[in-house]
Amino acid sequence: MNQLPFEGNEFEEQDPFNHNLVRGIISRDRNIYYGALYITHVNGTAVQPQLIMCVTKMHYQFTPDCQYRFPSARDITIWEKLDGTSVFAYRYYDSHGTRFISYKTRLKPFLSDVSRWGTFYSMWMEMLQKYDVTKTVVSSGYNLAFELTGSRNKHLIEYPYPLDATLLFGVGLKGEIIPPHLIQTDLPLPRQFPTINRDYVYNYQEMQRELGENLQETETGFMGAEGTVWYLEATDGRVIQLKCKSSQVQDIHFGAADTIPYHSIVSTCWNALENGLITREIVQELLLEEYSQVAIDKHWTRIDKAIAQVYAEVE
Repeated sequence: MNQLPFEGNEFEEQDPFNHNLVRGIISRDRNIYYGALYITHVNGTAVQPQLIMCVTKMHYQFTPDCQYRFPSARDITIWEKLDGTSVFAYRYYDSHGTRFISYKTRLKPFLSDVSRWGTFYSMWMEMLQKYDVTKTVVSSGYNLAFELTGSRNKHLIEYPYPLDATLLFGVGLKGEIIPPHLIQTDLPLPRQFPTINRDYVYNYQEMQRELGENLQETETGFMGAEGTVWYLEATDGRVIQLKCKSSQVQDIHFGAADTIPYHSIVSTCWNALENGLITREIVQELLLEEYSQVAIDKHWTRIDKAIAQVYAEVE
């Protein structure tokens, strides 16, 4: 067996899309392997270990004291950042070399209807009836990242439609990022913004300002664009993803180093539904992607309040 490149949790679960029993390890490392799968058995039979790189965490391109650090790039394409559930389409193989295509959230190997609120399998089945996702997975040769959005899958951003799926980008075998405009597909893509190739800091700050001007707060969230994702084509050929959010969201996010804004906790609670239940443990694990354990320990009262609020809104 090849050496495992990350630490993670073992799993053995039924793939609801292909009715296979799959065993392996899912990564919890907060690096390029975050959410990656290492599949070792299919239907009780050992297979050549398969490392499946998934959707990694995107970062801001500045420090808390607003020092910008843009790498050298040929150009930058910019797409809207959607606010929903991340669904990842990936391929794996059994011992006979038969290919299967399945779908996962960030921290689970397969989509599932694990609660009456987190019916992600059922919602995604609706999308598979609406769109031929398999066609693009096969023809592109990549695994694909999607966002499942709409009023039936509510997060902080409110969308004027019940449910839809958008193709965000592709992921290569080694984790390389494939921007949406390089994927031949008839699937819906995010809204594209003008490409830039100079004055990165100026354009970044202008986009923050425009995003803020068009973000409207409602009683239960916001209307507008959550932000944008910048795809930098570096001079060495790599594609680097950066996120850009409105100035007010940035200011809240980079408040006191040991402070977690309430809206961030609420958003994390919505993301926790991908695991079926919003528990303290799951919310803590997701918050650790952005904040320290010291900060989390200071905010358990706020976290409990947010958990109760999201459950009430779901009801």
